[in-house]
Amino acid sequence: LKCLAQKVEMRTYTPGDLLMLVGEVGTELFIVHSGLVQPVRETGEPLRDCFLGEGSFFGEVCFLKPGSRRTASILCVDFCTALVLTIDAFTELKLEELLEALRKEAQSLQKNYVKVSNPLLDSESHDKGSSMDELESYKTQSLNAGLVAKKLRHPSGRSSLS
Repeated sequence: LKCLAQKVEMRTYTPGDLLMLVGEVGTELFIVHSGLVQPVRETGEPLRDCFLGEGSFFGEVCFLKPGSRRTASILCVDFCTALVLTIDAFTELKLEELLEALRKEAQSLQKNYVKVSNPLLDSESHDKGSSMDELESYKTQSLNAGLVAKKLRHPSGRSSLS
């Protein structure tokens, strides 16, 4: 993991910069080191009434679903530094097996997660196509936070992200 940590880049962004753009194929995971960013729609409107600050991460879906496209843009609101890890870092370090193990565990956790009662599965209140898209997004966002924290656990029990 030390070699992987050495592949992490520190990038600086200024207010108005886009860290990632909706629709692009994802290849990077971002972890906010300092500052504030906000998820925004294609129109530039905030996706939610929330800001992501120190310790927040996004873009992890590209590690779990290669070739997936970004579902939101991320706008720098306040001067920001972010740690950035690319999928290519795993290839360069010959860690494809680790990445594949993460993907398999994510799929397993996702299958188990679907079994939990979820209002998005109520077919009477949503049309099937829409609710499945919403469920996929909801599952992925909720699951990824736990998965990344579990896999990046420090031997002392602390998260290596903190």
